[in-house]
This record gives sequence, C-alpha cells and structure tokens, in this order.
Amino acid sequence: MMKGILVLAFLVHATGNVSASFYFSDSKGNDSHTPSQATSPSTPWKSLDKLNSIKHLIAAGDTVYFLCGDVFRGRIVFNKSGTTGKPIVFTSYGSGAKPVISGLRLLKDWKRDSDGNWYTTDRSLGSTVNLLLIDGTLQQLGRYPNSNTGSGYLIYEQAAGNTSITDD
Repeated sequence: MMKGILVLAFLVHATGNVSASFYFSDSKGNDSHTPSQATSPSTPWKSLDKLNSIKHLIAAGDTVYFLCGDVFRGRIVFNKSGTTGKPIVFTSYGSGAKPVISGLRLLKDWKRDSDGNWYTTDRSLGSTVNLLLIDGTLQQLGRYPNSNTGSGYLIYEQAAGNTSITDD
C-alpha cells in the first residue's frame, strides 16, 4: 500500500498539481538520501552537485531550501524555470546567517616539498585559477613564495605605466 501512495505522490507532482520542497545542508546533508527523504529538513541532501543532478525532478511551484549558516561550494547549473504563478523558489530554512552559495572550491591534500613550499594535486582545482584565498585572505596570483625576501614577494625595480615591469 505504501508504494502505491509514493507512486501516486510522484505522479501528482509530475502533473504539476502539487508543489514539492527539497532541502540541502552542507553540514548535515547526505547526497545518498532518496528524493522522498530530501523533502524533509531532517534528511537533506548535501551538495550543489546533487542539486544539479536532480534538477529534472524540480518543477514549477517547487521550492529548494538551503540551511542557514551553511556554505555551499560549487555552482548551480539550472536551465529551467517555473511559471508566472508557480515560480521555482530558492530560499533558506533554519535560523542564523543566510546560507552562502560560493563558487570557491576548498582544496585538499596539501603537501610541503623539501624547500618548504606548499602544493596540492587536488583534481577539483581545474586548469584556471581566478583567485586564491589562504585562511580567508585574498592572495595575489603572481605571488612567488620567496622566503628570503621577508615578505614572500619579489620586488621589481622599475615600472612603465601599467604595461611592463623591469626586474634585475
């Protein structure tokens, strides 16, 4: 009997007569939850990757909730919309700071080489780096970790406007 009710609920949802809610929490979620489980704030999905993979389940009038205080890393790739009377809503649930959707990636597997330089082979890095934060502080991408300069930066001797620099 229970399977019949679940099938009926998904058929009604697919026809657009009932709106659904889907919950996400980076801190408490689990991407292995079923779609039925993820309709409860007590069993949310975890990641934006999961949201992108289930977007076919989201229809006009549905709501996607993100837990307050959580930071979701990655991006949302969504190519559908609701209707004038039934928008697809992205909002928050819980209390505290609003959730953050960040395009930043947290890199893992840091190692130190014999010269004291840090590096990672984390495959999520990709081929293009647009910005780098270390402990939340923005770093210049041209930084060269040269410990004998005291500041960790090389100092150039001359500049010609904003088109070139000269360094001995």
